[in-house]
Amino acid sequence: MNHLGYVFGLCFLHFIVLNVAAEKALPKPLDLSMTWINESCINLSWSPPKDLDIPCELRYRINTTKKTNNISERRVKSPQQYCITLYRAMTFTVQTECNNVKSQPAVISIAAPTELVKNFVCYLTSLTDTECLWDPTINAPEDLQLYYKYYENNISACTDYLYNAAKKTGCHFKGQPSDHEIFFQINGTVNGSSVRNTFSRILKVKPLAPKVKIVEEGNELILSWDPPYMKPPQCWHYILNYSKCQEHVSKKVTSLKHQPEEKLPYDTRCLYRVQVKAVCVTCAEGESDWSQEFLHGKDDLTSTVVCIMVPVFVFLFVLLFLCCVMRYRKKLLPTIPQPSLIFKDMLHINKDPKVFTEHVYVPVEEKVECKISLEKEPSLPIMQLYS
Repeated sequence: MNHLGYVFGLCFLHFIVLNVAAEKALPKPLDLSMTWINESCINLSWSPPKDLDIPCELRYRINTTKKTNNISERRVKSPQQYCITLYRAMTFTVQTECNNVKSQPAVISIAAPTELVKNFVCYLTSLTDTECLWDPTINAPEDLQLYYKYYENNISACTDYLYNAAKKTGCHFKGQPSDHEIFFQINGTVNGSSVRNTFSRILKVKPLAPKVKIVEEGNELILSWDPPYMKPPQCWHYILNYSKCQEHVSKKVTSLKHQPEEKLPYDTRCLYRVQVKAVCVTCAEGESDWSQEFLHGKDDLTSTVVCIMVPVFVFLFVLLFLCCVMRYRKKLLPTIPQPSLIFKDMLHINKDPKVFTEHVYVPVEEKVECKISLEKEPSLPIMQLYS
């Protein structure tokens, strides 16, 4: 038991001594430098610390930072090559590491270049066609040029640009599908100096929008469309949006068929509006645009007209009724004296009898219009006058 304790104590002391020695004596790498190998890749090199008397295998921890974001971390044994994207300032730190103890970092930085473009995206639009799009900044020059390089190929220049208001905003080029990053470089001259922005992208897919076919079969509508041919059918699902009679529905459709389809209950009183979008979920990243809106059927407006006209007629009837009541209210609702007032006046005999008659109901005298006209007496014959 004492022997085991002695061995354990020696091991513990040895571990402490090594760590203390490493903390005190572990120097940082020497002569950290950076050289460009080509337009996209650099060689990061350094020399190992001198006079290092620690029994361990040295490794180096490399951290790459853009602004305040740590974008990568590696542990290596020797200097490394990096293919980088340079559109922001970058900082590389290299630390000597031994027994999980790290030295102070050696630091080297690359200044941020002038930003020529922003929102740089690239899509695979078919098995052989690629499209890159960007928004030019206010610094974008007229001589802006795009170059691209696949993982194992040589660098190529874009020859088919897209324009907006005489400024380059995109590029079409031929290329094959790839699961590796593609490196892009945009060059231009700003204030007499050559400026370079570099990007790396894994191509997203953007197939053509599906073309929807609608077939009416009994009480159902059968929707069908051709799947994108860029990836196998199992790579896709579809977002189906349709509306009928002011009701909007969105659903996900999954199909392994050569021609996906979906059945909908058909209401002949409704106009159907249908759109479909393909989304790649397993084999790559990306989606198509929404398809053109397809229409089928027509709305039955009978119920809509009834719902509108019935309240209108009811309103007009009520309005006419109120007008009639207001005009003939005295005849329809005459003022009737209160009986209590009549009995009260009968008890007060000494009062003026006019008071009593004031509370007696007197019907309204109806006006009778008579039209009176004078007629001339017919003249008698002359013989009757002298008879």
